[in-house]
Amino acid sequence: MPASAQVLHFEPSQWERLIEAAVRLRPLGQGKTYALVKRLGAENDKGRDIEARLVPEREPRKWDLYQAKHYENPLTPSNIFPELAKFFRHLAAGTYVHPRHYLICAPRSVGSDLFDLLAKPDVFKQRLLTD
Repeated sequence: MPASAQVLHFEPSQWERLIEAAVRLRPLGQGKTYALVKRLGAENDKGRDIEARLVPEREPRKWDLYQAKHYENPLTPSNIFPELAKFFRHLAAGTYVHPRHYLICAPRSVGSDLFDLLAKPDVFKQRLLTD
């Protein structure tokens, strides 16, 4: 079975560990990698499965947030909107500063509804607020 098919059989925690390992190895250019990578995915992770910092201290826009979503089907707005609401709630509360990137990692990708929304940021934002 090819590796791309094997990940479909992972447990969610295995998926998070794979993303963590990949993020640790991710080249950032000029021979650099992240200064710190921490897997937080668990209860009370505050919307962060993996936090990857460009510098040792958490500074605005100098860290990336990886959200691992290992579901049986492609992602839908109803899968992602609660996660985004949690993220924005913690961001507004000052739990953490703005990340540089918010990355969703899903082995089954996204469904057509979410795919179409991602292509239209204004429509996506309104639907998120409405839902």
